[in-house]
Amino acid sequence: MTKLVSKHAIDQQQTYLDLSHRHREIEVMADGYDGGSESDRDAYHDCVSQFKLVLRESVTVSFLVNLNAVQLLHVSSMCSSYRPFEPHSFLTMLGMAYKVCEGGEA
Repeated sequence: MTKLVSKHAIDQQQTYLDLSHRHREIEVMADGYDGGSESDRDAYHDCVSQFKLVLRESVTVSFLVNLNAVQLLHVSSMCSSYRPFEPHSFLTMLGMAYKVCEGGEA
């Protein structure tokens, strides 16, 4: 019997995929950063700024608890690299996500 997937789970995975694709676009843009024109560098910085905003909006406790281990590490890495939050804020979110996963309340 096929297990039904909730809309929330689909939304979570779509958000993760969106973040992953945006992150990949930034990596591709970064490859040509040194040899690129000033407009290419400006586009890169605009893309990074937009990515930080998307990370800040997307990464929440409920988002984190629904990621698998590899996805959680990837999102943590992105948050560490682009710093959309103060480090203590992100660590607090991870702590609250841990409590939720362990059956406590956030």
